[in-house]
This record gives sequence, structure tokens and C-alpha cells, in this order.
Amino acid sequence: MAELFYPKTVREYGRAFQRIPYLLSKHGEYIEGVNHYMQERLSGRLSHDGTEKIVFSEPSDDLIKAVSYNLLDAMNWVECEEAHPLQPDLHWSEARPWHFKYLYPTSMLAGYWSQEFWASGNPTPLTPSRTIKPRVREITTCYKFMAKHGLIGVWENGDDPPEMWGAAWAAAERAFIDCRPYNMRGTQERVYNKRKSPAKQTPPEPKHLKVFFNCFDDEAPFRGARLIFTTGMRIEEVSTQTLVPGTTHQRSDEEVRSGLLFPNGPYLLRYDPRNDAMIGVMPSIDVAFGDEEQACEYRIVGKGPKVRSVPVPHSEMRALWKYRDRISPIDRHGPSAFLLNSKGRPLSNWSLSTAIRVASLRASTIVGTQLNLTAHALRHAFACRFIEAAIIGQAENAGLKIEDLTPDQIDKFGRGPILTLQDILGHEWTETTELYLRQLKRGMLGFQYTKMFNQQLDDGEWDSGYAK
Repeated sequence: MAELFYPKTVREYGRAFQRIPYLLSKHGEYIEGVNHYMQERLSGRLSHDGTEKIVFSEPSDDLIKAVSYNLLDAMNWVECEEAHPLQPDLHWSEARPWHFKYLYPTSMLAGYWSQEFWASGNPTPLTPSRTIKPRVREITTCYKFMAKHGLIGVWENGDDPPEMWGAAWAAAERAFIDCRPYNMRGTQERVYNKRKSPAKQTPPEPKHLKVFFNCFDDEAPFRGARLIFTTGMRIEEVSTQTLVPGTTHQRSDEEVRSGLLFPNGPYLLRYDPRNDAMIGVMPSIDVAFGDEEQACEYRIVGKGPKVRSVPVPHSEMRALWKYRDRISPIDRHGPSAFLLNSKGRPLSNWSLSTAIRVASLRASTIVGTQLNLTAHALRHAFACRFIEAAIIGQAENAGLKIEDLTPDQIDKFGRGPILTLQDILGHEWTETTELYLRQLKRGMLGFQYTKMFNQQLDDGEWDSGYAK
């Protein structure tokens, strides 16, 4: 497989310089064209879309690592015979556009191009927006750069028709399955990678959240932040999968290739939880303002991609409909997103994230403590409050006080909510969701044990003569 090398750090004029990394193929070949692109890209002379910069700045360590490993992964894919068995001797300079626009991302989306698959034999799909898209974008820009500077032949207008990727993928899928170790074929066991604690701090108090939600300048990001807190959705899910019933929508190329049966052209959206083409379409106005005893939920695509149902509180859905009708009345040919910026376009991840950060800073100044609220922290807050509310409710039904619960009782009352919360958040592993219960239990029991300790101090003769 290809390898990434970092030259030794050199010192000039008393300063340390880390040279740009380079790639060698599995045969020890210097991958000339790709390395030339890395030199330009990581020296700051080339932007992410391939345009040359007149004024450039030194790239960060994170950018160097991201670009290097994106290209390393693509070169490893080129050298993997199972990835393209119809062309087992594919050289990096011979790759065509359809390899990286169709075959390569499909391998990742199907889960055959992941560390877990090669470790356990279980396909594990990668995240389309955070993993697959950046890799494909980087390698596409790299090949366009190489073709422009004569480092490879003509790339965009090759002789191979894009349609052949279908047959190539069928052969690749068979090869991936056949290459697994015999004792791993068909296994249902998967590798669980333990996550870190859900948050570095305790969940924000309700009084702090109230101040936070009053610190937004615009209603669109306010509604987006509220939606994250009341549903546990990820920020990218809120910005891309809050579609309006009754409008016409065009799915992206990435969504059309996802295998979820999305139409290839524009089509009219409607609320239908049983129809895969309507995934991402929020509850209709009739459901939102209907009987509160009936479910108000819809399906979205999460990581993986995995489809899950998200329950939306009736009050939030009603407020969202009123907001949308107020700023842009629903029209068949109007915007298909609920959350719109000041220009009437869908609210982006960046805009929503920035607004949340600004509101958090303002709220911190008001309450006098650093809140550090982000979109992900709001998702964690939802999870903790969801479990806490369920435990309190069950304790009250059993005639128990929340402050008197034992560790076994907290576990007993929290076990059911954990399974429900796992489905809402889209966690693959129960162990991941259980982190919230452990965090909550530490807070509940920690307060009890601290009171016991303080009581012992008050009852004992601990003071010396100096305290009198």
C-alpha cells in the first residue's frame, strides 16, 4: 500500500521548518503528479478548488494532515485490486473521472472501504458529508491540476464512458466480499470504538438555556438551535433535512447515488413517513396542529447513512410553521427549506454554527459563567435532559424522591429511556448512549454523597483550637 512520509525537520535562521509530506507507492515509486499537487496545495499557493493564490499564507497542521491523508487514502484505493477488479493493474496516472466520482465514493458509502471492514469483515459505511465528500473533492481537484499542468493526460474528456462504472462496481462488490477472511464472512459481530465522554462539562442548566435562547439576532438560527435541543438532531441534519411539504425540491447528486430511491429530477414534496422519496420532509401543518396524542415525527438520513425517525414536539413544529409562513409563505415553486437566511436561501451549517457561538458568548456574559454552547453541546443537552425527565417521571410514579434514588434505581429507571434515546440519536451502539446515563448518574449521586460528607464534617469534632 502507498505510504506517507514526512521529511525531517530542518532549522534555518534559528527557526524550525517542517517540509511538506510526500507519497510513495507500494512499489516505492515517487507519485510525482500527486506530490507536485501537494507541494502547491500545502505551500499555500493553491486553494481547495484549484485556483492559484496571489497572496498565500502558511497552511495549518490540521490542513496538512487532512489533505495528505485524503490523497493517501485515494492512492491506496487505486492500488487495491479488489476496488477495481476489471482493471487490477490501475496506475495512479491512468485513473479516469468515473473512478473517483462514482466507484471510489460508492465503495465508501457501501462500507467496504473502511478500517472496520478490513478488521472484522463487516461493511461500515462512512459519513457522506464529513468523510466521503472532502476526499472526493480533494482528489478531483488534484487530478484537474495534474491534467492542467501536463502531469497526466487529458482527464475530464477520457475515452471511457461513465456508464461502465455500474459493471465495475458489481465486480468490485463481489471482490470485496470474497477477499474477507473465511472466518469473518457473514459475521454479525462488529467492532465497537469507545467514544469519549459526551461533554467536557455538565449539561447547561434550564435558566442558562433560557438566557441563551434569548441571545439570537435572527429567528432562523434560533429555530435551528431550538430544533437541535428539542430533537437531538445533528447540525448538518437540521440544515439539510428540514424540508417543507408542498414545495418542489431537487435532490443532490450525492443523495441520488445513496441508494435511497430519491428521484433524479425535481419533484413535489409531501409528508409521508412510509415513502423513502419523502425522507427529510417535516411533518405537515395538519399533523403539527392536530391531536397532540398522535405522533409528530419524520424520517431523516443520519450517519452511515442510516435512516431513523425523529420525534418533533408539537409546539416546536407549530412555531416552525408560523415562522416559515411569516417570512416566506409556502409556495410550490418557493424555497423547499424551512430555515432561510436573510436572502431567502437555505440556512447553512456555518451560519447556524456561528449564530450559536455568538449567542453562547452573549449568554456567558449575562449569566457570569462560561457556557461553551455549540450545536453538538445542545445535542448532548437534549440527551441528558431526555433521560433525566424520564427518570424523574418514573420515580414520581413510584412515589420516590429524585434526590433519594440509589444507583440501582437510577439504572433501572434509565434503562428504558436509553433504548428509546439510542433510536432518536441514531447511535449504532447502546454503549455510546449509555455514556449519557453514566454522566447523569455521576451528577445525581455526586450531590448526595457530597451532602453525606458535609454532614459528617458538621457532626464531628474536626476543628482545632485555631478555629475557635
